[in-house]
Amino acid sequence: MINGFMSMDTITRGLELQQLEQEVIASNLANPSLDANGYLVNSLQRVNVGESAPNIFGNVNGLMAASTGPLPDSITRLRNIFLDTQIQNESSVVGYNEILSNSQKAGVLNQINGIVNGPTTLGGALNTFTAAWTALSSNPLNMGLRASVVNAGVAFAQLSNDQYAQLATLQQNTGAQINGTVADINQILQQLSSINKQLLNSQGASNVNALLDARDYALDRLSRLVNIQTNIGVAGTVSVYLGVS
Repeated sequence: MINGFMSMDTITRGLELQQLEQEVIASNLANPSLDANGYLVNSLQRVNVGESAPNIFGNVNGLMAASTGPLPDSITRLRNIFLDTQIQNESSVVGYNEILSNSQKAGVLNQINGIVNGPTTLGGALNTFTAAWTALSSNPLNMGLRASVVNAGVAFAQLSNDQYAQLATLQQNTGAQINGTVADINQILQQLSSINKQLLNSQGASNVNALLDARDYALDRLSRLVNIQTNIGVAGTVSVYLGVS
């Protein structure tokens, strides 16, 4: 038969579940979900509830079962692996295009276009130089036309040298940016390696969602820097393949 202690045990289970749910809700509210760049940092969490084993007892009518209350089953993240993968794939495309051309006009193609298609272009300077020669050919003794040829030639040479110098500087700056990006990629890969080790060592733990959030956040940042493909393995560990189309 049911005694007072069984009832107290059932009530205690319910109170413990409510406390856990309150803690999870507080964590959802306290942890920022996005960083300064708009990347998802911490996912929302949900408590999954099961039913604890019933108490079996007998009476005049035979065996009967009495519920012993709810039981926290697990805490899961409110995230979708398929959507995360799609976001990472598209992030690679966005990151690539932003390097070439972006709204701040700071992309490589933006800068090249600003150099070669400025107020005065090589094509325009060459046309001016050619026109000066054409005019001089009809009156080669004209000192003014000779001076125009010289001035047009000097202007073309100066513009050529100036654009070459700017393109050379852009090349150096781009090389430095590439080195910085490679360093960032290596740092994130090291973080993922550390997270993988922690996940393997945490097998059987009740809640590894913080590690999974850190894993996904690292993958989101990595996908902005380089094209990647991922494979989720044991205990939530991830294998990363770079440059796979």
